Amino acid sequence: MRIAKLVFFGFLTTLNLWAQTATSSLSGTVTDPKGSVIAGAALTLSNPETGFARNARSNDQGVYQFLQVPPATYELIVLAPGFAKEKRSNLVLMVDTPTTLDIPMRVSGGEIIVEVAGTAPLVNTQEASLGHAFNSDQISYLPFEGREATSILSLQPGVAFTGNGSNISAASDSRSGSVNGARSDQTNVTLDGVD
Repeated sequence: MRIAKLVFFGFLTTLNLWAQTATSSLSGTVTDPKGSVIAGAALTLSNPETGFARNARSNDQGVYQFLQVPPATYELIVLAPGFAKEKRSNLVLMVDTPTTLDIPMRVSGGEIIVEVAGTAPLVNTQEASLGHAFNSDQISYLPFEGREATSILSLQPGVAFTGNGSNISAASDSRSGSVNGARSDQTNVTLDGVD
């Protein structure tokens, strides 16, 4: 019975490790002004700062997906025959936060470019996982000692600092923190995409 419990808890721990990711994703539906889906629309997701670019096409249901994308601020361009070019700027994809963005296209007879710059914050409607990315302004102005990036974790909801406990060994708990009650070795911290 004791071995069965150990195997069960080991399985749960393995599932937690598999669920962690340092990437993001973007998906949505491309539609016409009447709400009908547009199949075969060409989409380009790019990061002008790094030169990263990825292409996709909407499927028969008008759905597109960009999977395993590094967290960053992106630009999305959508092209479809008979429709005006759609461009979405300042599209922030957060770590481990799947994002949904539906694209309504406008009919065009000539060359018209529609650019939307100030959009509402994107919401993860795919799953309940949480991720949070800090920009350079937050790191510069938020109060944390020593300017060490992992110290800023304690400013997030659900994160507890455990490094001051006398019963916790620094050899087995190197991150000195717990997220939503999990062990510190069940978390992953990345800086510019590197562990």
